[in-house]
Amino acid sequence: MELKYSEQVYSPREDSKLLKKVVEKYMHEFNPARVLDMGTGSGIQAITAKKIYPDSEVVGVDINPMAVDLAEENAKLNKVDIKFFVSDLFERFHNQKFDLIIFNAPYLPSEPPIDPIWSGGEKFILKFIKLAREHLNFNGRILFVYSSKSPVKFEHKVVAEEKVFFETLYVGEVR
Repeated sequence: MELKYSEQVYSPREDSKLLKKVVEKYMHEFNPARVLDMGTGSGIQAITAKKIYPDSEVVGVDINPMAVDLAEENAKLNKVDIKFFVSDLFERFHNQKFDLIIFNAPYLPSEPPIDPIWSGGEKFILKFIKLAREHLNFNGRILFVYSSKSPVKFEHKVVAEEKVFFETLYVGEVR
């Protein structure tokens, strides 16, 4: 996969790469008709999903308009057809349902200095999960990233983990 980067958009790092591995695995085991990549950033997860299952409808959203522009550029670069939108979580998706929702959430604790790219923690992830369940088809799945620095206490299944520099990263699944 070829990606362009921007200083105004979160670039794929260890968390994105771990989630990408899980998306590749899930897409081979689970054939979702509709996929939503929440907080798409560079578009790495949406592009991965679309390359594995070109017949799936894949949508990427981000609150950052510069991320949406970059993701569109990266999708064209990788010759995949994905719709990207600016949206604050699900505000744009009233009554729409998805089979797979992917989110590399801002998972670090919301402690000063707060950086919206990194900070959010468990409260933000829990807010996302509650909203995501309303947009999930029957038998659908939600994949999200979190850190040992900001563990989540709600019920979920850990589907991948990786020790990095100062933390352990996890990919959780909720159905």
